[in-house]
Amino acid sequence: MEIVDHEPDQLRALGMVVELLGQETQLCLHGEECVDIAESFRPHLVLLDITIGCKTGFEVARELRRLPFLLIIPAVTGCTGEDWREKCLSTRFDYFLPKPASSGRLKRCSMRQRAVFVL
Repeated sequence: MEIVDHEPDQLRALGMVVELLGQETQLCLHGEECVDIAESFRPHLVLLDITIGCKTGFEVARELRRLPFLLIIPAVTGCTGEDWREKCLSTRFDYFLPKPASSGRLKRCSMRQRAVFVL
């Protein structure tokens, strides 16, 4: 599993929760490194914040979808309005998880063993 978040404390905290769920994780602070890590790590899941710095989560999701393997990409965000939910689900995201993401929701999204988080 890969986790991407521009907030280092949130990134580490979510990484710890996911590892407690038994997941192998890679953490990223920026969308720019997310795609490179995903190419070599080949996660099944990328938890992706939609506001992550130079590139938006929407741009990173488009790049991740071009990879030659199947990815589940939940949007994890502090933007919780219905308009954000609709935008995320109508673009390249599989799920919409408002922050803070509960361990139960994370567990349902991460039933496999490899994921990348970009929050």
